[in-house]
Amino acid sequence: MKEQNPSMEIDVLLLLKKLWSKKFLITLVAVFFATIALLVSLFLIKPTYTSTTSFYVGNQKAAAENALTAQDLQAGSYLVKDYKEIITSKDVSQQVIDEEKLTMSAEELLEKMTVDIPVDTRIISINVEDGDPREAARIANALRVVSSEKIKAVTKVDNVEEVDPAEAPTEPSSPNIKRNVALGFLIGGFLAVATILVREVLDDRIKRPEDIEEVLGLPLIGVVPNTDKLKYEKKMPQLELVRNKALLAKKVEEYFNSIRTNIQFSGAGLKTIVLTSVQPGEGKSTTAANLAISFARAGYRTLLIDADVRNSVISGTFKPTTRIQGLTAFLSGNCELSDAICDTNVEDLYVIPSGHVPPNPTSLLQNANFDALMSTAKQLYDYVIVDSPPIGLVIDSAIIAQRCDASIIVTEANGVKRRFVQKAKEQMEQSHAQFLGVILNKVDNTLDSYGTYGQYGEYGQYGKTGKKTKEAKSKNRRNKK
Repeated sequence: MKEQNPSMEIDVLLLLKKLWSKKFLITLVAVFFATIALLVSLFLIKPTYTSTTSFYVGNQKAAAENALTAQDLQAGSYLVKDYKEIITSKDVSQQVIDEEKLTMSAEELLEKMTVDIPVDTRIISINVEDGDPREAARIANALRVVSSEKIKAVTKVDNVEEVDPAEAPTEPSSPNIKRNVALGFLIGGFLAVATILVREVLDDRIKRPEDIEEVLGLPLIGVVPNTDKLKYEKKMPQLELVRNKALLAKKVEEYFNSIRTNIQFSGAGLKTIVLTSVQPGEGKSTTAANLAISFARAGYRTLLIDADVRNSVISGTFKPTTRIQGLTAFLSGNCELSDAICDTNVEDLYVIPSGHVPPNPTSLLQNANFDALMSTAKQLYDYVIVDSPPIGLVIDSAIIAQRCDASIIVTEANGVKRRFVQKAKEQMEQSHAQFLGVILNKVDNTLDSYGTYGQYGEYGQYGKTGKKTKEAKSKNRRNKK
């Protein structure tokens, strides 16, 4: 059987995508090189100045007689090259050094000067570079004078006229900062692109599913995503169970473990449970929180939803450690569900706080976002406990129960008449959710002090602050006894 030699194939589109993904790095490298070029140009390269002088070489006698012929012009163009050789001769350079008392050799002077002769002209330009602009102009003028005399002596030309004298330049001719910065940027960008392309082409690690089948020629059985990238990109908002509520939950832990067990034996598939009461102050919210804590401590991933948005008691049970959103923000479309769900310091317990009090709580509970919330929560969590308003005051609990698997009524011992509990039960059953039963709360022979429950305000004024009714006052006095 022949061994298959995997050949290197270059995917141009993949390389372009790689370059695009590294565009910020490429730009950064290019800017870095441009900055280096700028700094070198400003601080390391000594500026030089170029001064230019020019003169004309002609034949005065021929011009006066109007006897210029084609041969004279052609001969003149050849002579121009001779003039350049004369100007750049060591004899001229040495004479300038001697006359101007320069501290340099003839070779060094020749390196400072250049001679330019435009095509089809007899105008000769002498350029001199020096670190001192005035020195450059002085040397250029001296070269023009000495060269003119030398050309007259050698070529017998008697018409050599000055065109432009050399002047001290005001700006350096080198370094060209703009050009250097542009070149630095281009070179840096090119090196970055070249490095990325070479690394990508030479990198033979398997990155894509296509590498298995096309390059290695092996069958691809499946693909598994990187689980590290499936985690939340941002940290979930945090809630902390306040100390006195945590102590209370510990005291009544066994009672709620018993309630949890009874719920689990009530039927399979009961994952979303709504709790309500007949009237405010019966301990419904505290019961919902403790029941959720019981499920979480048993190892079940549990979500507690504070749907009592008019007058939340759970907001006093869990203290936020970071800025949080809430149920009303999600239902009104002002945040994502992931922003509304908060982690807690109780393992496996998550909470959606009520959020700000909206002007239309009942309408919010009837919109599509609440349906999506309950559907998603049922998929992500083992149990979902919903704290809802008292059914004796508002219809919200029945609306919520339509989206839940089961409902429970929490009632206070010695607090509510039997007919009101019966009526509440009938109302909850109309939602077609399974009615699991009643939790009797604040029973005197259970615990002497069970804690204080949230107050809703006067009966009939649900969600508004005000004085306690006579019934509430007498009830508090009985509890204190």
